[in-house]
Amino acid sequence: MPEPMAPPAEAGVPPAPQLARAQAPSAGGTAPASAPGDPAGTNARGRIQMALAIKMLEQALSSLGATSEDGLEVLQALTKLSKRFGAASKDVTRSEVKMLGEQAGAIQQPSPQQGQQLAQMIRQRQSAMGMGGAGAPPPAA
Repeated sequence: MPEPMAPPAEAGVPPAPQLARAQAPSAGGTAPASAPGDPAGTNARGRIQMALAIKMLEQALSSLGATSEDGLEVLQALTKLSKRFGAASKDVTRSEVKMLGEQAGAIQQPSPQQGQQLAQMIRQRQSAMGMGGAGAPPPAA
């Protein structure tokens, strides 16, 4: 049976997509070309993020105060999230540290000019505090 042809496209209008014909599965039961990814890793990452979020909300609550209007909203959110995800531990876990490290920007080595400016600023502060520091500059590396 010949394939149906798409009507010609009008000027400025993209052609309509062709619908693929349904194919019956073969008797051998072949697997799809790409299997869906395992969501376990994504789920674990989400739970780690929720633990971090709960910790941040607890810190915000202590700053806002539990009796303020904003604090009460945060307290309600914490109550709901803690029921679903459990209470966050007080310590930062290794996986949380790793995740935060991945999100942080790369640390760059200061340029020689930046190093000289920093050394000059340190000497000025030391001399202002009466700690000397106005001696000869350190040897160049």
